[in-house]
Amino acid sequence: DDWNSDPRSWGGYVVVKLREGMIVPHHSFSGVDALKRVEKRLLPTTFRCAESAFPKWSDVRRHGPKDAPRYHLFVAEADPSALSVMMTRTLLGLKNVLSMDVADGQSGAGWVILKGAGCSPWKEERDRQTDDVQDDEPFWLHRVYQLGDPLCTAEIEVPLLWDAVEERIVSNDSWEIIRWLSELAATAAPGSVRISNTVEDVIGRKGGGDDDDDDG
Repeated sequence: DDWNSDPRSWGGYVVVKLREGMIVPHHSFSGVDALKRVEKRLLPTTFRCAESAFPKWSDVRRHGPKDAPRYHLFVAEADPSALSVMMTRTLLGLKNVLSMDVADGQSGAGWVILKGAGCSPWKEERDRQTDDVQDDEPFWLHRVYQLGDPLCTAEIEVPLLWDAVEERIVSNDSWEIIRWLSELAATAAPGSVRISNTVEDVIGRKGGGDDDDDDG
């Protein structure tokens, strides 16, 4: 296959999920009764985080491997929940402290990023490739889930918040992530983020300096 072609031109595919760490057809789309019976016996793995356990501003400011941001978002413009997380990150001025990969589309192995992942530990794979676009290797989001929990039973969903230092999934719940981004911007050190005036009152940000101040 030509990984550099428009994903919209790709042929049909089977929707998949993870069952005990293995990629399997999604029973809701496969119509296979045997898979449905197996799914009923397996409890789905949850990747949700208690509000008190979400990273604080001091945690986010600590760099990850090779001075890259410690926390990384995996999103897709085609997914409404993930798109809302992308917009929140931009509006709240957090682009410099949270890195992000945008999936190019779906495939028979779930969401795919054609040019590779931009965070550790997978970024090293991309860095070893040549600058020739034809040599770029695709990256599948299921690898993040499998590293976060090798035996997980879960949908391969976006958005997903990844901790590159502890190599764990913080959350894949869009509302939890949006709420965390809002609180993160509200508690950021003055001048560290350039927050949009359109959401300034919504999250209850107090004080703040001149809008023309440089980012920290």
